[in-house]
Amino acid sequence: MITEPAAARLLLVCAETGPQRRWLVNLALADLAHQDAGRSILAIDLSGGAAPAADRAPGLDWRAYAGEPWADQIWRQLLPVLQPWWELLDGAAAVAERPGRQEIPGLDAVLRCLFLADQCAGLCTDQDTSQKASQLPHTLVILPPLEQALPMLQLACRGPDLLEGLWRPLLQWWSQTRERLAQFELVLRLRLPSAESLELSERWYGCLDRLAQRLSPAAATAEVLLAVAADAADLGDLGARIAALPLCGLPRLRLWLDADLPDALAAQVQRQLAIPVLIGNQQRQGLDSQAWLRQPLPQQTLLWQECEGLRRCRVHLPGLQREGLQVQRIGQILQIRSAGLRLAVPMPPGWSQLACRSARIDSPWLAIDFE
Repeated sequence: MITEPAAARLLLVCAETGPQRRWLVNLALADLAHQDAGRSILAIDLSGGAAPAADRAPGLDWRAYAGEPWADQIWRQLLPVLQPWWELLDGAAAVAERPGRQEIPGLDAVLRCLFLADQCAGLCTDQDTSQKASQLPHTLVILPPLEQALPMLQLACRGPDLLEGLWRPLLQWWSQTRERLAQFELVLRLRLPSAESLELSERWYGCLDRLAQRLSPAAATAEVLLAVAADAADLGDLGARIAALPLCGLPRLRLWLDADLPDALAAQVQRQLAIPVLIGNQQRQGLDSQAWLRQPLPQQTLLWQECEGLRRCRVHLPGLQREGLQVQRIGQILQIRSAGLRLAVPMPPGWSQLACRSARIDSPWLAIDFE
């Protein structure tokens, strides 16, 4: 009997503190090495502060994000593209200085996303053979704390869509504008850059597209190990914090609640979230991390169901809250908004003309009925 090789796993570790991060990283490395001893592991540290495990796993390739050198490298790639604009503005003689990562809001998240896409480049292609798939390394991504990680994860999960939806129309507009200004180009001695010169290189587009595919819930290879420190008074907003990840496009997650809770309250949290939850401090005896890692995660996180004339969509969104929840169909997209985040779900053929009739939370699922 011939069995298909297991797919390479993608684990994302997100923690609030350094000790939490190191504990989860060591736990994830041990689990990957134990489950698939013959496969190498690529660790991409985006946190800027996670040290490699003391007892490194065999075949571990550790790559750390260094903000300033990476920003310099990206800037050098941008210079040829920006040069025509400086000439247009009569600033060719000016010294091109790279803006600081903190000077432009959101730039640091973009740089981290590009670093992740660059390091993952070549690990997966659309034409992977079974033999090659068995040789791909597992990937461990160490993220910064959740508030910093969310903008980067949104870009990583939606990068190609953002390029198509925002960048391409802008380039088309500039191409049309340039044609209208062509008659003035010679008279005013302008050198108008072409839209083609502003295109993102095929390499970068491919890197971002492959990263988004690997993070996609449909691939069922990416999962998040999330650590949150809390006590009983903090549990009220716990669901909203957790829901941020599936609303960014990462619904398959495990939660480590770094807290000491009474057994009854711990059981209540388990029931409400309905996802793998590990509760307790690192020092607490009997913290069964192995059982936590073995709890199954859903292979399908988006279900389109039709039974006896009723059409329903079920979306795996653990932690989702009713307050502020908005669900609407916009063209062929089902849009779910909550807590300032938006999840866009493409609708299958035959569904895009239906109207949303009702939505209810059946934790960890959001059930949406259509008519």
